[in-house]
Amino acid sequence: MLKAFIFSSFWIALGAATLSSANFITAHNSAPSFALTFLVFGITFVSYSLQRASSVFMNKQRGPIGEWTKDNFKFVIFSGSIIALGTCFAFLKVYNPSIWIPVLPAVLISGLYTLGSVRDIPGIKIILISVSWALVLAYLPLLEANPSTIAKKFAEEFFFIVAITIPFDIRDLPFDEKSKKTIPQLIGVYQSKLISILLIVISSFIHLYEDFTIGFLIFSILCILVILGVKPKRKEFYYTGLLDGFIFLKGIFIIFLTDFNQ
Repeated sequence: MLKAFIFSSFWIALGAATLSSANFITAHNSAPSFALTFLVFGITFVSYSLQRASSVFMNKQRGPIGEWTKDNFKFVIFSGSIIALGTCFAFLKVYNPSIWIPVLPAVLISGLYTLGSVRDIPGIKIILISVSWALVLAYLPLLEANPSTIAKKFAEEFFFIVAITIPFDIRDLPFDEKSKKTIPQLIGVYQSKLISILLIVISSFIHLYEDFTIGFLIFSILCILVILGVKPKRKEFYYTGLLDGFIFLKGIFIIFLTDFNQ
């Protein structure tokens, strides 16, 4: 059951919805609508489901997630279709012309990644993934905020996502072709972890400069400790469960440990 929850994209989509909601709360001092929260959940869930299903369809699945997706292919397609339908309704519910600014690029990047058009272009994958995530986590929930607030939150989430994505390239070292030229392939595992930690520090500084809390500082330290423990041969749950879980955990820390009376 736990494997299905994590490998089926529910876990990472829940994290996206939670962190996006937390960013909305800090900007507006009120809870986001269910439709907006579900829109973020749905965009994430459908994107990851399509990516994993396409890897099976093209016979490129690998690792525990790939095997689970192959064994549960019908469930992945069915759940993705149902969530996609709900996402369309949520989009119509919250629609205004400016919503295309974050949604269209995020969907386009996800589509190109799923089709493999940008997945294997050296050096660009991690940037596109992080831009797509930052649009959904920061720009979408802060549409009505002032531009400087959006820019700061976008930068914070961009650096955060790059930081927790680098370890996945470390995980994939035994599988990735050398032509992909990922960060760990170019500079090694130890240096890659240092860059990841530096990006966590930068992201955390942006957040703490605006709203310092001991709780968020603890969260940042936890991120660093987990990144230090990254190894190519770690089990999949360390990455998809724990590292992806920091997206959810960050949202929880912000919601419960940040002073919203400002």
